[in-house]
Order: sequence, then structure tokens, then C-alpha cells
Amino acid sequence: MIFAARIWTGISTSNLAVAQAYIADVTPPDKRARGMGIIGIAFGLGFILGPGIGGQLSQMRLLGREGTLPAFVAAGLAAVNFLLALRTLPESLPAERRGKSVRRAVPLDITALRTALAVPGVGVAATLNFAMVLWFAGMEQTFALYTADGFGMSVAATGFIFMIVGIVGAIVQGGLVRRLAPRFGEARLVQAGIAIQAAAFALLGLSTSFGAWAKVALYTSAGLISLGNGLTTPSLPAFASRRAGVTTQGVTLGALQSAAALARAAGPLVGGALYAAVDPRAPYLIGAAGLAAAALLALVRLD
Repeated sequence: MIFAARIWTGISTSNLAVAQAYIADVTPPDKRARGMGIIGIAFGLGFILGPGIGGQLSQMRLLGREGTLPAFVAAGLAAVNFLLALRTLPESLPAERRGKSVRRAVPLDITALRTALAVPGVGVAATLNFAMVLWFAGMEQTFALYTADGFGMSVAATGFIFMIVGIVGAIVQGGLVRRLAPRFGEARLVQAGIAIQAAAFALLGLSTSFGAWAKVALYTSAGLISLGNGLTTPSLPAFASRRAGVTTQGVTLGALQSAAALARAAGPLVGGALYAAVDPRAPYLIGAAGLAAAALLALVRLD
């Protein structure tokens, strides 16, 4: 039942690409990063509120078990979302501007993927998205273990760090990106964001070596990871959508989200294996090297 629930949850996350395509349809190119940032604000606020609310609800017994209530509350919120979208969300394009082709209902549409990757720059963007999400997912998988093993921190203290990550992400995506994107462009923000994440992952991996300053290094690295991620998360789809045609926004942004979905599946496996088999610092130090390579790719190929 858990696997079945996760499968359906994975299917439903395809709405992120649709939401980004919707933003691309209704915003001019020069304000697209700002529009994508609005989605980022929602994620940031969810990251702040979700763990705390879920933690409190999990203590209330339902059907004789603790931890059951958050799932039912989440299901109720999803139902409310569905009704709101059904009643209040208009079609983003008039009929004459919509795509005429009908997508096949298959798990992997190779033709659609080729169409997306044929757009200049999208292949590089998808590769960068995969690299960022891969190492971020690996960090998420092992972070609570790392703070417990390396710092003796409780679950509540670790949750506080994630709250900081959410706050920084919401501020960056909601305010900073919309001011920086018109001045520097999405490509430069992506390059800077990945480079910041590479340095932050290295600091995270080395944080236990800083003695009395170890926790300062830990908190700083978490904030910098959120800063770099906040710069790249709205800028990368905005960059890709600028290069896509009106009728290919969905398939182009879908390619980015497909790369991210694959990375989310692989990231916990890679991060967990490195943590257990190599060294607790390995997911972050090797992740720093991978992100440094991605930053170099972005610097050379993204313009």
C-alpha cells in the first residue's frame, strides 16, 4: 500500500511542469523568472510550515495509530486544491494558440522528449537540473543522520535547520530573483546558484572539522545551499521556457521535471550508499565535486 501510494504521489508531481508551463503562458519573458519564483515561494512556505504541522498532527492518534492523521489532512488539502483549480483556474491560452498535437498516454513519450531536447539549451538545462536535484536529494536523505551522528542533534533541532532552509528559499525566490533576473539574466543566476551550492556542500561535508565553530559551519552551509537552490530553481525553467515555442512550453518544462524526477529517485540511493559504505561526509564532498562540474558546464554551455 505504501508503494502504491508513492507511485500515485509520483504521478501527481507531474503537475509541477504543468504549473510552470502555465506561468510561462501568462507572463512575458522578462518577468518569467519572477513568475517561476512565485511557485518557489509556495514551496518555501510549505517547507517552513509542513514539518511543524505534520509533527504536531502525527502525535494525535487516529484509527488507533500515531502518524495517520497527517496523511488524511494532506489528502483533504489535495481535494481542496483540486476543487479550487477546477472552479477558479482558467485555460492559460486561447484556443487558437494551443498545441494541436495530442500527447500519447504513455509513461515515457520518446517523441515528446526529442521535441523538447531539440530546443537549443534545453538538453544542458535538463542535465543541470538532474545534477542539482540528485545531490540535493542525497543530502535530504542523509542530513538527519549526519546531524545526529556528527553533532548529536535531535529531530526537532534538525527540523529547525530545515525551517531556516525554507525561509531563505522563500526570500530568495520571492524577492531576490525577481530583482536580479532582469539585471543579470537567468543563465548567470543559474551559474552563480550552482557554484554557491558546490561551495556550500563542501562546507557541509567539512563542518564537523571546525571544532567550536562546527555548528556555525553547519547552519551557514544549510543557508548557502538554500540560497544557491533558490537562485537556480526558478531561473532554470525560466531559461528553458524562453527558448521554447508557445505550443512546446509544457513538453519543454516536462523534460526538466522528468530529469528532476529521475534524480529524486536516484539521489537517496546514491546519498545513502555513500553515507553508509564510504563516509558520512561523502555525500556532501562528492556532491560538491559533482556540483562544481555542473557549474563549469553551466559556465561553458549556458548563455
